[in-house]
Amino acid sequence: MLTRLRSRKSQEADEAVDLSVDELPDAQLANLAVRGLEDDRQAAFDALYHRYVDAVHGYAFRRLGTRDAAEDATSDVFQQIVRALLGFRHQPNANFRSWLFTIAHHVIADHQRRQIRERNHLATAEPEMVAVGPSPSEIAEAADDGRWIRSLLNDLPPRERQVIELDLAGLKTIEIASVLNLSTGAVHTARSRALDRLRCRVGALQDTSEARCAIAAS
Repeated sequence: MLTRLRSRKSQEADEAVDLSVDELPDAQLANLAVRGLEDDRQAAFDALYHRYVDAVHGYAFRRLGTRDAAEDATSDVFQQIVRALLGFRHQPNANFRSWLFTIAHHVIADHQRRQIRERNHLATAEPEMVAVGPSPSEIAEAADDGRWIRSLLNDLPPRERQVIELDLAGLKTIEIASVLNLSTGAVHTARSRALDRLRCRVGALQDTSEARCAIAAS
């Protein structure tokens, strides 16, 4: 996709250059999505969306457990990003990916709390209808789509799980620290402990690329 972007000097000289939107860095796309002409703003946001939607959806899925819930949360994340982009512009030297996942972290946490309230309400209203565990078909589905990794992560303490989930979303240590408001040392410690726990159990799990990703995260 091509769009015509004008720098301050080229605007003064009335000269335009063609640049590939998909190749622009995150911060430049975020700035263009706020300050560009209407078509450029849409193209810039679309590029950011396509760059990050899969990572956000995967992160939401691992935390929420169903594709429907993950899709709803992902939609809410990007709606919030649209509203917050102007604020990102005012953060000098900000890392866009950690900024985006900070929003995702909080939005998805809201969805988790909503899930818990709904499940508690259902359990109180109709306890006999609440399943006590996964059915054989659900276990088979989990093995097919990698959902079992979420079950594995459920056994980790909250901080360790959060670190590994963000690892799996592709964030670097310094970005995870920013999202979770931790020091980089605390992230390293949580990751190391989480991986020790995962290694104790991985022998009982099938060897998939996602499992290797969880074990190799660093």
